[in-house]
Amino acid sequence: VLGFVVILMASGILELAWREREGFEPGNFGDPFGVNMYTEEMRGKELNNGRMAMISVLGIFVAEMATGKDAIQQFGLSAIGGQKVGAVGASLTGSSASRASVQRLVARKAAATADMAEAEAPPPPPPFNPAEQLGAGAPLGFFDPMGYTAVGD
Repeated sequence: VLGFVVILMASGILELAWREREGFEPGNFGDPFGVNMYTEEMRGKELNNGRMAMISVLGIFVAEMATGKDAIQQFGLSAIGGQKVGAVGASLTGSSASRASVQRLVARKAAATADMAEAEAPPPPPPFNPAEQLGAGAPLGFFDPMGYTAVGD
């Protein structure tokens, strides 16, 4: 509750300190800290970075819906992804017992993965033949006039 009150008071102070001025577009507060970086070039960079961040987050959401894995698992950190929320919270507070249990869990998963890799190695895939790929149809067949692909690539 105290944190909420502090955040509310800080946002109120900021709202009162920086008001919109006449003659400026909405959101343009100028250079309130006096760093002299409010230029058209910097505004363009800021807008482009914000747009890229929004598109990236949408990509993570779409990948999560398509694969069923959350963002942490998609980035290859699934060793601790299957834990309960309480266990992860305890490990973040510095509990050495929880940290040890996480390490044991990671070691077990790594050993199981290594055993599976040794036990049943799948046969190698057939060589890539571009003429058999989807879209290589009549009237041109496989069209590669520069010869960039070949069987076995």
